[in-house]
Amino acid sequence: MSVPAIRNCLRVVSQVVNLFRNHSNANKIFQETIQEHAPDSKKKRLLRLCDTRFIERHDNIIVFLELFECIVMALEEIAQRTWTISSTASTLHSASQKSEFLVSIVVCEKLLSLTLPLSIFLQNKSSDLVSAVKYTNEVLSSLRQMRETANDTFTEIFQVASKFSANLFDTELQAPRVTSRQKSRANPQTTSNEVYFRVTTFIPCVDTLIQNLTDRFIKNEYILSNFKLLLP
Repeated sequence: MSVPAIRNCLRVVSQVVNLFRNHSNANKIFQETIQEHAPDSKKKRLLRLCDTRFIERHDNIIVFLELFECIVMALEEIAQRTWTISSTASTLHSASQKSEFLVSIVVCEKLLSLTLPLSIFLQNKSSDLVSAVKYTNEVLSSLRQMRETANDTFTEIFQVASKFSANLFDTELQAPRVTSRQKSRANPQTTSNEVYFRVTTFIPCVDTLIQNLTDRFIKNEYILSNFKLLLP
């Protein structure tokens, strides 16, 4: 994903997963935290973030959000220890409470939920190009509708991210401070935190996903239509 906020978010998720999966002490605290604060959860282990299997990526984000409170609490406890991984846990704990991260991970979950059925279909060995294009058009239709109603759709996303921020960190979502001289960051002229994240994160992410799907599948529709003209 070329959107910086989303790319940074997924990197943090991957680092958190690796911390708990690669270090037994960290995993022990994580499991104890789940047992104490989410004993009814069927999810007990984070999934690695796969770069190619989007089904697994979607599942990873779902599990991550379901266990997010336990993740934050475990990171905070590990950060207070004197272990070699404590500084890493502290850094990840700080990263996980940033507004940009919270908004981005909820955006990821929302968009991946739309592309999940397509991903499942494409991994079926019996799938064909004609059906893939048809399926992709359906997903694109949903994405374009989401793009047209970006204000309302993102309001729902922003509310979910706001609850995470308030309940876990007792803070409100805040756009980063930027100036007109900052050229490396999208800098919309707005005083609204919701508008800022909608313009810099949500809309670019939707647009990028639409473009990627169009480039990968829909351009084949033209080839297929010409091929059909050759059929008797």
